[in-house]
Amino acid sequence: MGLDGNELGLPPIDALPEPIVRRYKRFTPEIYGLLGIPLAIAIIAFMYLLVASLMSIEENEEATSLLLPSALKLLLFGALYIIGSAIISYVMFDRLNHHLHYSVLESYIRAKKRGYNVRLLFRASLLKKNTPSPITALLLNLFLLGIPFPILLWYFEKTIREHSRLEEQLFTGRRVTSRIDAGNLLLDLLLTGVTLGLWLCYWCYRATKIYNEHIDRVHRGVVEQPSFTAVASIESNTIIPSMILLVTGVYTLLLIAGIPVYPMAVLSMASLYAYTVYRLRHMSFLKHTFILLGLEYTILACLGLIGFTGYSFYKALFEQVEESLPREHDLLSLTTAIFQNNLVITLAAIIPYIGVLYAGFALSNTGFVFGLILGTRYYSGEGLGSLQLFVMPHTFLELLAYALASAIAPRVFSQSVKTSVKQALLAVAVLFIAAVVESYTIILVKQG
Repeated sequence: MGLDGNELGLPPIDALPEPIVRRYKRFTPEIYGLLGIPLAIAIIAFMYLLVASLMSIEENEEATSLLLPSALKLLLFGALYIIGSAIISYVMFDRLNHHLHYSVLESYIRAKKRGYNVRLLFRASLLKKNTPSPITALLLNLFLLGIPFPILLWYFEKTIREHSRLEEQLFTGRRVTSRIDAGNLLLDLLLTGVTLGLWLCYWCYRATKIYNEHIDRVHRGVVEQPSFTAVASIESNTIIPSMILLVTGVYTLLLIAGIPVYPMAVLSMASLYAYTVYRLRHMSFLKHTFILLGLEYTILACLGLIGFTGYSFYKALFEQVEESLPREHDLLSLTTAIFQNNLVITLAAIIPYIGVLYAGFALSNTGFVFGLILGTRYYSGEGLGSLQLFVMPHTFLELLAYALASAIAPRVFSQSVKTSVKQALLAVAVLFIAAVVESYTIILVKQG
């Protein structure tokens, strides 16, 4: 039995204007897609300034003095992005809220005329209650420097897709618009980082185009199928290795072109690691662990290549890292120092979401520093002997401990506490063995 207008909270059908004036304003996707350009320029300028602050070696002083004025000017594009994101988010949610209001009324009239069950419209009417106001979206971007914009953009697209699916089901009996979820948000954020902000151009274009196609398909009958029906590509087993190759290729080429990429390369690979942990959470614990172990080795190799390629930019960073290394030489002190440092990463990896991201960042940063070590030894005439660190026993054990801890994170809320504790203790035990092996290896090398 269908719901009537009173149960839906809608006015009686006789009280509604007929027909409703269709004041649905369409977007110009090409214009909104330009927002990613000032973001990309600001990110590149920020990375230049970050590198300039690290260039304290005398031979780089002249280059640094030439670099700073240009980078500071380009950093002003960040203000353009902040203002643009505030205006665009205001317009998006103004039109979305307007559309959700009138669309439900129009669909109610059409459904009653055709004798359709209007039960689905109850859910459609609730969507508007959950969307932020245009002023809220504008102020969030202004006061938080445009950081919330990608999340608001994802929510805008998700809402219009859900709304479109409801009306498609009501009037055509099938849903042709695909859904998006938090996995799509992570992937879009990752691609935005990999491309230094340029992916935001496509992202804005896609979201506004979906809105236009919903109006044309459901309310005007101009098109039957949406252009962006397939977002299931993120479920493909090829997406993870493809993203690894993309991250490595893009940032290596940028370094060759003279554009510094730290910390964007590390953050991008850390996000990919966290995405993979949750993407594969439905596998068995053992299989999940060993796939993550393979991914960790891959990340070390790829970030090592990026670090090696960008050695000339980050020599000062390597010197700072080298000074922070433990100086103990006895087995107990060295084991304790190494174990305590790695235990923080292992325990953090067990924490859902943010902890896994932190572990991915620590792992990626280690790979980057590993590349700097290779560059230091290679350009000082010692060759590539440091590559043996990649296959040392303690490396395998440390990465195995991180993989075990990371595989626990997506299961914390779905398995018993007892099981999680057992798995965590196993990870800590493996990590302790790794610390002993590493300490013993260091002592042997120093004595030799």
